[in-house]
Amino acid sequence: PSNSSVSLHLNGLFLIHRNGFTRTNASAYICNPSTREFARLPAIDDSSILFSPSVQTHVCYNLGFDPSTNEYKVLNIRVVRPRSSERKARAECQIFTLGTDSWRKIDPVFPFDIKGRDWLFGSKDSVCVNGAIHWLIRSENCIAAFDLREETFRIMPLPHAAGTGNRYMIQINGLLAVICHGHINMVEMWVLEDYQNRVWVAESIVFPSSSSSCWGSIRGSIFTGEILLTPQRISRHGVCVPFYDMRKGSFRIVEITLFPEWLSGIDDIEITCAGDYVESIL
Repeated sequence: PSNSSVSLHLNGLFLIHRNGFTRTNASAYICNPSTREFARLPAIDDSSILFSPSVQTHVCYNLGFDPSTNEYKVLNIRVVRPRSSERKARAECQIFTLGTDSWRKIDPVFPFDIKGRDWLFGSKDSVCVNGAIHWLIRSENCIAAFDLREETFRIMPLPHAAGTGNRYMIQINGLLAVICHGHINMVEMWVLEDYQNRVWVAESIVFPSSSSSCWGSIRGSIFTGEILLTPQRISRHGVCVPFYDMRKGSFRIVEITLFPEWLSGIDDIEITCAGDYVESIL
């Protein structure tokens, strides 16, 4: 569907979905670009109740991998807010395991404000590492994690010295990282190198321009270990992709020509990049 968005990929699979407030029971899709196959997930349960005019339903889909069982799971979190002030909002969770044919309801305890503005109106970009899905909860200055084996939530503290500016999370070379845009021409990156002992290592990236806006945001990493930055459209058929080498402290830019058949009759397209992508026959 045209109003869907592509989440971060995981081991060669992409979750295509629609997050946020909705009045329709929209489906989510799992896509494998290597095989050009996709699977439409079943609709969530109780749609006649949850998507009625008397309530507001906020939906969030997330893709995770459980290494203990070698299973891929899609976590669906729904916050149902009745329009009547006499009734309280409620949160519900369901899990879909790839290879099954139905959603399974769970009843976890939320250690953060799942009904607050930070969750309902903030970014729901998630990162899956170490068998858990992670979200940045800015208002509570912490990271929420969902353990895919135990199917429970927990809270992780942010590094104490992390800035308070524009922050987001990504995956860098298989590790969880918090990015802080607090300076004009510099980005601070905190990488969780020891997950069990919560050891964060800081890295600063100084851009060669007086403004970092021309380099965009950090999007992840590639197999060389370089950091991938946001691609910039330079022409109708061309895109430049900036990279940063952490070992050498140097930048390079690669220009890519888009296929003309992709752009036929399209005046405006959105380019989404995925670092650390690996081909898969799953």
